[in-house]
Amino acid sequence: MRKAASILFFILYLVSTSQLVELLKIPVLVEHFQEHQKENKSITILQFLDEHYMHGCPRDADYDRDMQLPFKLPVHPVLASVSYTLPVPLAVTPEIAIGETRIDYPKISSRYSYEHLSSIWQPPDISQSIL
Repeated sequence: MRKAASILFFILYLVSTSQLVELLKIPVLVEHFQEHQKENKSITILQFLDEHYMHGCPRDADYDRDMQLPFKLPVHPVLASVSYTLPVPLAVTPEIAIGETRIDYPKISSRYSYEHLSSIWQPPDISQSIL
């Protein structure tokens, strides 16, 4: 019973919050196709769908009936949700004095000196140029 109820609620949720509500208009599509078949016996379902969905919405004699077909008009589902959360009481804790700690990091060896990089921004020394 729970499984059937959960499936039912899931389907109701999808139909009410998405474009799946348009699938409920499929009987109108079948009836309208039958109306077109009465007028033209040689029309196929693909020709019918091509005429009604691939060429926009031409204003013809049955324009109002065409607009009742599924996925012809945009559907804007309304999703309203309300949530309420109980306020959580804040606990204020006093600051705890932590003793000062000193970390001695190892020194970088002078073997790896980057002092030569500062000479990039100096003008060239003409006295040492090789002629």
